[in-house]
Amino acid sequence: MLQKSVVPAKKLKNKVSKTKVSNKSLKGSAASGSAEQCSFDILTPDCLELISCFLDTKSALSFYQTSKSINLKLQGCIHFWKHLCKNENFDEYNALKRNDDDDNEQQTPRISWSGEKFHDVQAAEDSTFWHRVFLRGIEMRRNIVSGKFEMWRLFMTDTESLPVKRMSKDTTFRELRSQHRNSPYNDHRRRVRIHRYWNEDYLIAIQHTVNHAFNDIFVWSWNECQNPTFLYSFDLSTTYPTGLFPTSFFLWKKYLVLMPETGYIQEERQLSSMIRVHDLSRNFELVGKYDFPENGLRRHLKIITGNEAAHLHKLGDKAVALCRTPKLKLFIFSLPNCDLVQSMALPENPERPLELDDLDQRFLMKDNTMMFMFHHPDFFNHLFNYMEGGPPLEKKYGRLLIVDFDNFLKTNGDIEMRVDSKFDSNEDYIEKISVISKSKMACALMSGKIVIRNILVTGCSSITYMDSLTIPCPERLQVDEFDTEFEELDTDGPNLCTSSSGDLIIVLRHFTKGRKIHCYSSKGDLLYSLEVDDPTLQLEKQPGYLSMDLDGNFLCAADQNRIVLWNSRTGKYVNTIVIPQHYNYRDDPEESADKYCWKGHTDFAFTEDGIIIIHSQRNFPIAADVLLFW
Repeated sequence: MLQKSVVPAKKLKNKVSKTKVSNKSLKGSAASGSAEQCSFDILTPDCLELISCFLDTKSALSFYQTSKSINLKLQGCIHFWKHLCKNENFDEYNALKRNDDDDNEQQTPRISWSGEKFHDVQAAEDSTFWHRVFLRGIEMRRNIVSGKFEMWRLFMTDTESLPVKRMSKDTTFRELRSQHRNSPYNDHRRRVRIHRYWNEDYLIAIQHTVNHAFNDIFVWSWNECQNPTFLYSFDLSTTYPTGLFPTSFFLWKKYLVLMPETGYIQEERQLSSMIRVHDLSRNFELVGKYDFPENGLRRHLKIITGNEAAHLHKLGDKAVALCRTPKLKLFIFSLPNCDLVQSMALPENPERPLELDDLDQRFLMKDNTMMFMFHHPDFFNHLFNYMEGGPPLEKKYGRLLIVDFDNFLKTNGDIEMRVDSKFDSNEDYIEKISVISKSKMACALMSGKIVIRNILVTGCSSITYMDSLTIPCPERLQVDEFDTEFEELDTDGPNLCTSSSGDLIIVLRHFTKGRKIHCYSSKGDLLYSLEVDDPTLQLEKQPGYLSMDLDGNFLCAADQNRIVLWNSRTGKYVNTIVIPQHYNYRDDPEESADKYCWKGHTDFAFTEDGIIIIHSQRNFPIAADVLLFW
């Protein structure tokens, strides 16, 4: 890029070389020859800034250090530093944009879990805003590499029983246990998996058991995970006795938005309730609701093996519901008032109506496009027939519904809905999906293959797919089957993630020789592989515990006790963060004995500015850990 930019200099050099001069003149001008030849140093700051905006971060920083003159000129250029921040995605982290004293009236330095000064960035007083953001971003990454973090642990107790603890290496079991001992929620019967949701302002944890013995919501406020504060708990047993289902509630601003009567119902029902909105800042006050009129539609619950999932999801300042009435319909509500803005039936398919299929719990979203999956009721029958010596595979399909709200949100135009009726097949079904764009996704198949699947529009209500890349499985998979001793083999299913641009495709698979992570380029080239069962990593060897996530420069794998980090581009080992132990850890024998059951963290989310861990019931009464790298 630099060579292509020096057109004026090249012309000037050619012009000078054609000028006939004497040897004496050459000698006299030797000292000033470099000045006569054009260089970047003579360019104005605006020109240098423009050139730098065409460079990647590494090249731009090399350009910045080319000479003292260029260094001084670029140092005060706002767009130079803003460009670097955008390259590295530092502009997406609001924590980097704030000064410590913005939220700290006493201006006391923040201290890391290990007792070190947490923020230690030296920036000149006249440095620009984006220069400071860039320096903080680099320091944030150094904190990840060195394992320097601030840690908060959130407990499902009460206001008087230490619901939030800023953890340090000196925190003792005795301190925590003594504070929690008298909490009315410190009951071993509450040792169950929780439902959770969080946004920039709140975290909620819902503690509910299928026999409805208790049903409580715990609410914390925070500022993008910084300085969490416990607000209250609220008994949901009277208001929502059957509990809430994870696919049908979310947080929007300061509100909990939910569809009632969606979870743990054993018989088919017809319901008029559709949506409720509660204000978390006002002690869970109900501020909005919508029910179908007395002589209107009804929401039908279809009972299959486990409940069929009704869906309610966030779309800007609106909520989108998908449910049976009994025909499958889409409903759009305003928030927080719950006015019904629009409703529409799904596309008709005369060959096989969507209503005959089961609506999946899986939900995908990219920008303003939602994706729902459906499967034939007999889609997975061959798996059980195989185990029981039944008939062979009968080919069945899974369908993909894509709902594009772009025109609706921008111009109040039409909502576009299209279906691919053969998106998935039980011959080699999709285990995991990572969405790259609304028309492109990476899929991990049962066979261990990875495919890049492009979505193509074929009509006003139809789509199909084309696999632009297929990455074969490099080894034999460890599969769920009986060994020679007639004991079931336990396996870790595949885990898949992609970088935001789709240039990295990373997959965790369980092979007969152990679990491995492979990283591929967007062209399918293998960039590196990692042996997850390497004893030096000390990760849990039993399947069902391992989470994986990717953000920016880092890839991580986590079990109940530790988080292992690698450089996402090279696979080079970076660091291991040991999660502080809990004083009341207890295994769940029933869950541990179930080979098909997930046993690890209820949720694990990694970004370069921090980690959120939603704990399993094994670490009751912990709800969450928050580790901040800035």
